[in-house]
Amino acid sequence: MSGARVLVVDENRVTLDAVWTALLDCRVAADLRASDAIARIERGERFDVVFCGLMMDQMTGLYLRVARIDPEQADRVVFLTGTGGLSDEFLAEHRALEAPFGRAEIRAMTASVRELCEEARSA
Repeated sequence: MSGARVLVVDENRVTLDAVWTALLDCRVAADLRASDAIARIERGERFDVVFCGLMMDQMTGLYLRVARIDPEQADRVVFLTGTGGLSDEFLAEHRALEAPFGRAEIRAMTASVRELCEEARSA
């Protein structure tokens, strides 16, 4: 997992810092605003994993824009959310980490997404 390129997008600086700290051996970019993250993707930046706050004001727009720009990049999105409230239907269609999540869960999700994407690429 070392060296993974990770984007973290959340309005909550505590969440950004928690994910950043959990992934010190990765190349992490962080944005407090979805518009800044969208600009990165539009400029051609690509990431192994994109962690995105589920309750961000611009979250839906971010996911839909990323899916239009690069569907493969949208497949790498992991939503970060508070406890409870996620339907089984949502979880069947998207990756998510529900709070409280810690370093181990963040690292495991990062490794899992990278592995799945590498398998899909080589298939």
